[in-house]
Amino acid sequence: MLDLPRGPEGAAQPAKSAPRGGASRGVHPADIDAVLGSAAGALEPTRARLADLKARVAQYRQRLEHVPNAWPVRGSVTSRFGLRRSPFGRGVEFHEGLDIAAPYGAPVRATGAGRVVFAGWKSGYGRFVIIDHGYGYQTAYGHNSKLNVRAGQTVKRGEVIAYVGNTGRSTGPHVHYEVIYQGRKENPLDFLL
Repeated sequence: MLDLPRGPEGAAQPAKSAPRGGASRGVHPADIDAVLGSAAGALEPTRARLADLKARVAQYRQRLEHVPNAWPVRGSVTSRFGLRRSPFGRGVEFHEGLDIAAPYGAPVRATGAGRVVFAGWKSGYGRFVIIDHGYGYQTAYGHNSKLNVRAGQTVKRGEVIAYVGNTGRSTGPHVHYEVIYQGRKENPLDFLL
């Protein structure tokens, strides 16, 4: 059994030389600035990595704003990308986009941030808009009743670029929507969230 020194009235008392506290590095108060400077220097690589990570996150967020993954209009899909029976009764044809029926005059929105490269009349598509989103992406919006943008204009995701119409080769009010990646037309449903 451990024999502790006894104080008044027989209570156990720690010895005056008993160890206390944790490990000591023995830093003299005059050396504190040097120790703190050394610790700050050790943090520099971490600060640099954090700054690099912040820059990468900002670039990734910007790219996400440009990728066309939002719906251009609220409505019902009436014709999908791919082979379909012609709505004009002329056999089977390849449909290069997605048709979304919506009320005449409903707002059509940019599906990602970008720059308008065409806004005007295009045979078969009527009033037509093409947006270059960068990163290899373009989108096209056809059959609009009215355009709300001009070529050269910068647009944000969700900005109203046109209004649903029935212009061009069309059977009723809808938006013909295309996604072009690296010059090739892709299935828009593969991009829409």
